[in-house]
Order: sequence, then structure tokens, then C-alpha cells
Amino acid sequence: LIFPALLLVLNAVLLISMLIKWKQSPPDRSRFVRFSVVFFPLVFFLGFSAFFEFILPVLTGKPVPVITPWVGIVWFPFLFYAFRGFQNARYSPANAGEFVLKKMKQPVFLCDTDLQVIRTNQHTLSLLGSLPRSVIGGDLFDFFRESDVLNESRKTTLENGHSGPHGLHLMPANGDAIPLQVHFLLVRDFFNDVHGLAVFCKDKRELHHLASMWRQRRKQWAGLLKRRKRLESELSRINSELAQSYRELQLRISESLRLEQKIESELSEREVLINEIHSRVIYNLNLIVSLVLSQAEGPFTGISRRKFTELAQRVRSILLVHEHLYLSVNYSEVDFSGFIRKLAVELLAYYELEGKVDVELKVSDKFIDIEKAIPMGIIANELLNNAFFHAWRPGRAAAAPTEPKRLSVGFFPAGKSWQLQVTDNGSGLPEDFRLASCETMGLPLVDILVREQLGGTMSLATLDGTSIRITFPSSQSLG
Repeated sequence: LIFPALLLVLNAVLLISMLIKWKQSPPDRSRFVRFSVVFFPLVFFLGFSAFFEFILPVLTGKPVPVITPWVGIVWFPFLFYAFRGFQNARYSPANAGEFVLKKMKQPVFLCDTDLQVIRTNQHTLSLLGSLPRSVIGGDLFDFFRESDVLNESRKTTLENGHSGPHGLHLMPANGDAIPLQVHFLLVRDFFNDVHGLAVFCKDKRELHHLASMWRQRRKQWAGLLKRRKRLESELSRINSELAQSYRELQLRISESLRLEQKIESELSEREVLINEIHSRVIYNLNLIVSLVLSQAEGPFTGISRRKFTELAQRVRSILLVHEHLYLSVNYSEVDFSGFIRKLAVELLAYYELEGKVDVELKVSDKFIDIEKAIPMGIIANELLNNAFFHAWRPGRAAAAPTEPKRLSVGFFPAGKSWQLQVTDNGSGLPEDFRLASCETMGLPLVDILVREQLGGTMSLATLDGTSIRITFPSSQSLG
């Protein structure tokens, strides 16, 4: 029974002490001890053990098996919790302050009223780079750069109970000054007696770094705003210039359109006028041809009548040039190949040689300008007329009587010059033929036109017929 009795006594002492502490604790007693967890198990164990160990044996008069040690096994966890609650109940404000001081990550000094350091924390020692013995007992003035601010803050704190915040600089043993935001607080006990000053500091290096970054960003932002304003001004100027250029361009386009319409109108009028001129020229040439042919029907001999006919044919060649010019797109150039083909067809019909003479045309498709087209037309007319009239005249011996009658007309480039060549296989020219003593008008007229109008040369060949070649510079005759 000794062991159960000791357990009961221990339980009773613990229960009484816990009740005393619980009564002396603040109103919110549940912060360090809970009645349902501590007091109820203690009371239950005390009553249960007392009943089975003392009361039940007295009532029954018989010994009862000892069960208190077995119940104690369950009671020990609650006993441990009770001791832990008792320890928490006895945790003093001083110990709590010591715990907070150790855990703080900011500089803290506890000083007397003369600012002599009494306590500090490990974080402060690490910033100062000093040992505790070199800090504790020293003056706060030794660790800060602003002594006058410390004196003023000390006086203000002793008068008002607090002072701050102040911008001070902590001076480490090795290194640069550390900017701090410092608060001073007067420390009093329960009897309102002053025991010293608590100096709480906040490290401002990160704040200064952020402020520096903010100033830098603000400066950059200001620069960007200036650049933006400058760009907006430049853009506005460019837009104004573009708008002005656009307006000027619109005016120029409008003026160009007006000029273009005027030119088109003038070109249309010019085309109508040129068409009218060509129509009148063609009409007048046809009238001249009709007048000449009507005169040829008069009382003239055969030779005189032929002269009128040749004159009409010369005018007719000029008329063909104007007809080709009238039908062309460009009024300054004439399709000379088309002119020669039509001239050959008309002369074959006039001399009734269709199907009797094989005409071979080798002419280039190049156009020649109107200034050279008219003399070239007269020249071609004269050469073809001479060939059709004289080459195969009855009574003249042909160079090769058994061969068919052939006439070749060529108009082609030759280096930097152009050549017009008319060749027949007729009887040829007389052996004593001289161009200067020629009584007819055809070849002398051709010679004059070649030399004076075309600036070229003419050559004659009488081998196996007659071949006349005219050469003139291409730069003067072709567009």
C-alpha cells in the first residue's frame, strides 16, 4: 500500500498546486492550462484510487487487489502534460523578453539612462563585427555616427517615454556605415521606476537599395517620357509634312489629270485634223490623177499620151504613200513593204502582165519616215515602171528568150545602210546607154531623188538583164 499511497499524495499535491496557479493566472487561463485535460484526469485518478485502495476495503472488510500502479500507467501522460502546463504558467516576462531578443533579426540595444549598453542581440554583434564583451558596457555613442541626435533622442525619451524614428548610421568595426531607422523607448517596471532605454533599429539598406532603384527607374521613365514627347513632336511634324505633301500631290495629280485630258483632247483634235488633211491630200491627188488622165484622152500622139500616163502614175505613187500613212498608227512613218506590194499589183494590172511576169518581193518590215517615204515611193514607181515597160518590149531581143519573165524587188539592210534593188531578166539596157544623155525622164529623176533627197548612190548592172541598186544611209531614212 506504500506505493499507491505515495502516488495519491503526489497527485493531491500536484492538483492543489495547479489549482493555485490556475487561480492566479490571467483571465484567459486556457493559454497555458486546460481544465478538461489536466484537472479532470487528476481528480478522476485521485477519486478512483482512493475508492479502490481505502474506501472499498473498509466497506467490504476484504482486501482488494492493488490496481493503482496499473492506473498510474495511464495517468503518467496527464502528469507530464500537467508539469508542462505548470512550466508554461511559470514562464516569466523576463524570460519571454530574452527569447524575443535572441530571435530578432534587427539591431536592438538595451541601455541605461546614460546610454551605456547593458544587453544586445546576436544580430547586432554580427553587424558590428565585434564580440559581446567589446559591446556590452560600452557607450552607444561609440557605435553610431550621429552623437548629437543620440543626445537629443535621449532627452526626448526621458521626457516623453519614446522618441523616433530617427535616421542614424551604425558604425561597424570594419566596413561602411549601415543606415538604420531607430526608435527609442523608455523601460519602466511595475512601480513605474525607470530602468533604462530600449533602442530598436530597422536596417534601411534594402530600403535604400529599393529607393535607389526607384530613383533610377524614375529617371529612366522621365527619359522615356522626354523621348516619347520628342518622338510625338517629330511624328506630328512628319504627319504635318506628309499631309502637306499629300495635298500637294493631290494638286499635282489633279493638274496632271487636267493636262492629260487637255493633251488627249488636243491629240484627238490633232488626229481628226491629220485625218482630214490626209483625206484632203488623197482627194486632191486623186483629182490630179483624174485630171492628168483626162488630158491624156485628148488629141495627143502616142508618146505624149504616155507622158501623161507616167505623170499620173507618179502622182499615184505619192497617193499610195499617203494612203499607207493614213492607215498606219504613227503618222510619221510608212509601211514601205506594203507600199511596194500594192504598187507591184497595180502596175502588173496596168501593163496587163498578171500571170506573165513572176514578181519576187524581198522587203523588210521596217517603217520609214514620211520625209523619205515620198521620194522612195517615186523611185520605186519609176524603177518598176521602167522594168515592166522596157524589159520585155516586143521587137527587143531578150537576154534569155527561153526563161520565164522574172522581176525581183529587194529592200533590206546592208551594214549601216539600206538598199533598194530592182532586177529583171529582160533585154537589158543598150551598150551605149549613158544616164546623162538619157532622153526619158524616169532614170534621171531617180538619180536626182537619190542624191538630193536620200543622200545615197545609184548603180546600174546589165548582165543577163538589168539591175538597179540604190544605197542610202539608214540613219537618215529609218525611224
